[in-house]
Parts: sequence; C-alpha cells; structure tokens
Amino acid sequence: MDMGVVSSAGRRSWVIVLATALVAVGCGSTATPTPTIVASASATPAATPSPSPSPSPTPDVSAAALAALSRLPTTGTQADVSGSLTSAAGTWPVHGTIAISGQDQQTDVTVTEGTVAVESHAVVSGGKSYVARGTGPYFAGPALAAGFGPTSGATLGSVLSSIGSLQDLGVETHAGQSLRHLKPTLAVTAVPFAFGLADATIKSPSLTVDVYADDTGKPILFAIGGVWQQTVGRTTMAVTAALDVTLRAGFASVTMPDEVWAAFSSKRFLYHAAKGTDWTLSVKAKDYDELETTEDAFIDITSGPTQLSLTAVTNESISVDTKDLGKKPEHNDANHIGGAPARLLTFHGTYKKTKLYVLDASVVYKGRAYLVTYSTLPGTESTDKATFLEFLGTFAFGR
Repeated sequence: MDMGVVSSAGRRSWVIVLATALVAVGCGSTATPTPTIVASASATPAATPSPSPSPSPTPDVSAAALAALSRLPTTGTQADVSGSLTSAAGTWPVHGTIAISGQDQQTDVTVTEGTVAVESHAVVSGGKSYVARGTGPYFAGPALAAGFGPTSGATLGSVLSSIGSLQDLGVETHAGQSLRHLKPTLAVTAVPFAFGLADATIKSPSLTVDVYADDTGKPILFAIGGVWQQTVGRTTMAVTAALDVTLRAGFASVTMPDEVWAAFSSKRFLYHAAKGTDWTLSVKAKDYDELETTEDAFIDITSGPTQLSLTAVTNESISVDTKDLGKKPEHNDANHIGGAPARLLTFHGTYKKTKLYVLDASVVYKGRAYLVTYSTLPGTESTDKATFLEFLGTFAFGR
C-alpha cells in the first residue's frame, strides 16, 4: 500500500543540617574539744566522703556525622526531596524521592510550573544515566562534564563522598526541627542532577550542601542551595534553588529501565522527545516531522504560533480530521503533554480508500500550538494507543 496514505500530518500545517562540670568539695577544720570520759562510751569513726562522679564526655557530633555520611550510600538509603526553584518566571514547588545504593541512584521528582506539573525520572547505574518524563519510557540522560562516576557530584552518594570535614555551627531550627547545623569546611561537588533535576538545559550550576543532624551526629537532612542558568520556554534565565533532602527509614534499591529510547530534538518545531531504537525519523517534509514506528504506523509532529485556546485548536483538529476521514471522533479525552493540559481525539475512518485508526493530540503552550498525530491500520488499537501515549510521555517543550 501507499505508506503516504497512512501518514496524516500532511493534512494540516499548524500546530525542571563541652560543658565541664566543676564540683566544689568544701573541707573545713574545727577545734578538738577536751574529751569527756564517759563509761561505756565508744568513739564513732568519721565518715569518709564519697568521690563525685566524673561527667560523661560530650560526643563529637561532626565526626559522628561524617562517619555516618560515608556509610549511607552502602546501606540502600531513601530520601524525600522538597523545596522550590525561583526565577524571573516565578517560583516552582518541587517534591519527590531519591533512592541510593552505592553509586547507583534513582530519582522521581515533580516540578510544578504554574498549572503545569512536570514529572522527571532518572536512573544512574554503571556510570551511565537514563531519564524519563511523565509516564514515558527511559532514554539516554544528559552528558555531564564529570560524567556519573563516584566523584562526579551527579548522585547523592558522590555528593556525600566529597564532604571531607564538617564545622559544627550549633543548634538551629530547620524544617521545624531543632538540629545541629554542620557545614562542610570545603566546597562540595554537586550538580542539580543529583537531586532529580534532570533538565538538559541546566548550565553552570553552583550548589551548596549543608548537613543537619541530631545530637548524636545522626544525619537527618541536607539543605541544598545554589543557582544555575536554565532555559524556560525561549528564555535562558537564572534559577535559584532551596531544597531539603530528608532521609527516611527503609532500604532502597535501584531498578534499571527495561528499555532505553533515543532522545531527539526539533529546532524548527521547538520540542524534545524520544523514540524507540528501531524507529525512523524523517524531517524531509516542510510542515511536519515524521516518525515511522513500524512498517505501517506513523507519528507526525508539527507546531506553530497561535492565539487560539486549546479548545479552539482541538475543534479545528476535529473539523479537519472529520473531513479527511469521513467520521467524527469517537473520543475526545483530557490528557497532558509536557505537563500541560491537552486533548486526545480517537478516530476510525477512511482516507483515500484506506481504513485507518487515528489518534490526534493537541496542546497549547506559551502561545504555540502543538499537534501530534498517530496513524495506522486498524486491528491492534490497544497496542498502538499504548505506544502513542508512551511517546507523548517523552514530549517536552523546547527551543
């Protein structure tokens, strides 16, 4: 058959914490009286005073904490991440989890930008990194200058390994707890990726890591601060971080991704995504990029400036698809693309005498409409929809 029939985007063109006790013993002397002889009287010996107990030594909290930090990566540690990122675009709440096992690590973190909740997942294992967005598949992670080894600062384990000594600044209240503030005496090697912030546009980070512990030196949480440059939409701006990484009980393990997709970007349509390792990407068409997922299944992506709302863009898609396929959509469902609200249309219809199963996703983000269409022959709808949703899970808006 003519595979160009299955491909559909040609039908339209818009579209991340010594007190020394002194005991004073008084010794006095009194005059000895002239003894009086009393029959049958016996002298009572003077009592010998008991020695005062020595005070217990106060523990060296800094030394105890440092020893505990060195053990954390080897014990399968879990932690919660919370805090915020602030830039000229606003303040974005952050929450998530970290699991570390040796130099391996797994993070699941959500950054909420306005109404858009951007989920990112990252795994570091064997010196390599893998990232995923939302419900999408894992793909090769960003390349860092120091890599992902034990001294890279790209995992919590390697960050802790870079702390050589701690200065005890005393008791402070942090995150509602009275804790000992222990500050590293030298700069700590750390990058945002270690705390689940895997945005590939992050550049020139400068981070600080402070340790908060209890009175025995047991680490309770780490306060992360710093600044870096990051691209938001089409603008590169300074981002300031204020995060807490709070340790919690439980053994953690790191799970490797079953499958790793390949990341790619489109400069002309301003997006990032990932594709299966056996998919073919074509950018020959003027109005859209096209992925061939199998012999007879295609994903077409396009975008363009718009002043229309998501509802209006979706209605336009319904109009075009209904005309081309001869059928109205069977479903018009709410969805998310790149964390932004989206609509997903489902069609069965006929185009140029060929029966088709079509999924059409629309999203509007910062004045730009994105249209992503999956077209194939009917018969394997559940598998095809799962593949398309997995692809949409990799989608991110870019420049």
